[in-house]
Parts: sequence; C-alpha cells; structure tokens
Amino acid sequence: MLQTLGRLLSYRPLVWVAVCLMPMSILARGAEPNSGAEWERIRPDFSNVRGLNYIASYAPSDVAMWRSYDRDQIDRELGLIKGMGANSLRVWLAWVVYDVEGDKFIGKFEDFLSLCEKHRITVMPILWDSCFGDELASYDDVKDWVANPGTKRVADASFRKSGDEYVRAVVAAGSDNPSLLAWDIMNEPSGPKVNEWLKHYCHLVKAADPKHPLTIGWAHASSNAISADWVDVMSYHPYGIFDKNRQTWTETVRELSKKHGGKPILASEAGGPGFGQRYEECLEFFEREHVGFHLFEAMIGTNRFRNITGFFYPDGSVREIDPVKAFQALAQRQGVDANREYKLNSSELPYLTLGVEGITDLILHWEEKELTAENYQRHESLLKWTFISLAWGGVLGDHIEHVQAVKQRADDALKNGDMAEVKKATSELARLAAKLLIEHKFIDAADHP
Repeated sequence: MLQTLGRLLSYRPLVWVAVCLMPMSILARGAEPNSGAEWERIRPDFSNVRGLNYIASYAPSDVAMWRSYDRDQIDRELGLIKGMGANSLRVWLAWVVYDVEGDKFIGKFEDFLSLCEKHRITVMPILWDSCFGDELASYDDVKDWVANPGTKRVADASFRKSGDEYVRAVVAAGSDNPSLLAWDIMNEPSGPKVNEWLKHYCHLVKAADPKHPLTIGWAHASSNAISADWVDVMSYHPYGIFDKNRQTWTETVRELSKKHGGKPILASEAGGPGFGQRYEECLEFFEREHVGFHLFEAMIGTNRFRNITGFFYPDGSVREIDPVKAFQALAQRQGVDANREYKLNSSELPYLTLGVEGITDLILHWEEKELTAENYQRHESLLKWTFISLAWGGVLGDHIEHVQAVKQRADDALKNGDMAEVKKATSELARLAAKLLIEHKFIDAADHP
C-alpha cells in the first residue's frame, strides 16, 4: 500500500529517495441473514459501490487473519461497517494458509462470505498481492504484511500448478454466494513475469466463473492499459493529497475505459488521513465524479497502517467522527438508511488532521511555523507527502536530486540537534513545493494569500 510510490500505499518503508523516484466446528455454522434486509443493487457501472478495504482488526497480515480466523470478531466488525452505510468490502486472501490448511481455509472463506451475506455486504476477494514482505511468504508470517505468493513464486513456472489449485478452490467456493461482487486477481502487481501471471489467472477465473466480473487492483491508473482486454472492471488507486491527483488518474482510467467498450471503473483503494488524503475529500470527489470506491481501510487494528488509516477500533469506537458522518451522508443520498451512532475514541491522533487546505497553508507559510524537535516528525511527514503527491502528478522530474540533497541536509542537522539548520533546509523544500503546486495548478494561488 505505496506501490504507487509506496502503497500506502505500498508502505514499503518510505524513504524520500524511493518515494521521489517514482503502492472446524464454527465453520459449519451458517450466518442467518438480517430479518427483512434487502440487498442494495450495485449499478452496472459500479458507481454506487461504497466500500472499504478490510483486514480484521486482530490481524497484522492476511496470513494472520485466515490462520487465526475469529468469526465472532469479524461478525461484530461487519456490523460496524454496515452501520456506516458501506455496501462492499475488498478483502485479502492468503495462498500460504490454503497450502497448509486446504479445505479448512476454504471453510473459513465460505463462512466469511456467509457473514457478509448476513450483513448484506458485497465482497471483492483479492486472490494475489504483490505488496511487501518475504518473497517466499510462509504460514508463520503472522506479524506483518507479506506478499501473496511472493515474486519468486510468481516467476517460477513450477509453482503454477499449486497456484491454480488454490484459485480454482477459492472460486468454486465463492462463485455461488450472493455476496460476491467481483474477483480482484491481484493487488498492485509488480515484479518479473507478473503480466503473464495476470493474464493466466484472468483467463482461469473467467473460465471457472463466467458470471462475475474480474478486475486487477493496479496501483497506477495507466497500468490498466496492460490488462484492458482481460478484465471487466478497471481498478486504480488514486492516492495523493490533492484533488488534481485523483482527477488526473480518474481521467486516465476513463480514457482507457472508453477505448475498451466503456468498462466500469473502480477506485479500489484511496484515503489516508495520516498523510493528508482525508476520507471526506475522497468521498466528495468520488460522488461528484460518479466513481465507486473502496476506501483504505475499515479497521484500526494491528497492521502496519493503523497510525495513518482506518475508521473503527476493535471496540466499535471511531478515531474521527466527521469521516463517518460524511460516509453516512453519502449513503443516505444514495437511498440507504445509515444512521448508526458511534462513540469517539478520545485517544490522541497519531497525525495532524489536515486536509488539502491545511496542508496548503502549512507548505505556503512554512517559514512562519514554529518547528521543534517535538513536532518535526509530523510536519516533515506532510511535507514528504506533498512531494509524493507532486511525483504522482508527474511534475517532480528534474527536481528529484535537489530534493534528495536538501532532505539529507535536514536529516543530518536533526541528528546534530541543529533545529535552525533543519528549519532552513525544510523551508527551502517548502518553497520548492509551493512553487510546483502553483505552477502545475495543484492549488490556486489566489485562494491562498
């Protein structure tokens, strides 16, 4: 989750250099549907998909979620999600758990689908994932996010038989469940021979389940050109602080869609309040542009993203009220009764609650702001994400080496406790960021005297 320059977005540890160079007993129990509950009809263009990415709160990784499958906790969390007005989940599966558990894993997956059916939430399972971790992930990788199945296995032709068995078993288990929305073949694909891999599994899944659409969760909108003929829905991950980031990538994927019969588009990841992409601003954009979405992410649990993303704590409280109310308001405008009340968790936020306006003010008036050893990390993070957003917008170009050099100067000064030099170096970066934001129309200078 910043394979788009880090997935949040790949959150491979974000160093500025990399950034700028651009993310069985319980299983037998069925789940009874809510009495009288009706399915919300998903439009053919997917424009009313109001979704969230989901990893259970107890799980640092997809492996941990399925290895330690906790039915009751998941059931509670789906209730929280439904009460906010969501109608869809995007969820990571794990080949390494299937490889060890076989039918037991399939039973867990079927039970998960039954819980989603109970809550009338559609599901888009992710079969494979390129993000993070050991290239040969194992059943014991329960402490942090790992790739599924890992780049070495993707490139190894001898693994294909095992991969095919897993995919066929998962598709057979899910294809007849009414909660199934679509199959996401792979999250943020990358690595050797990955395009051949994607084409193979698109064809395999379509042959096994011709009833449901396929997509690929590309980090970059333009990557949909690779798979346009293999998928039914074009997915992309429009991260970046500024409206222009979302607008540019949405226009890119729309143009590709037009060239391929007007296929639906879906923002299958977006949102990161911890780095300045406010959920409310994403919701406003997607509603205005009539684009369905899965925000990242539902839970504030134990995974590596807990300090920058997420709506709900495991106890049902929320980190911020405003994003929840904005989500509910969108659901209500789309004809869904979403009025559950949530308790605010009063714990200190691990990030500055700034959206576009606040970050723009910070960048344009950096030299006027007090910079201390205590607040530096938070302010520096937003400056960093401003440059990431500029890089995603394709405008950093010739400035990369200069940005790296000045950032190194700031880092060295911080180690030496020289806050005056830190302020001087970061002010130089802020001036460059402001210049690029204005020149390339990420912001309107007239709105920010």
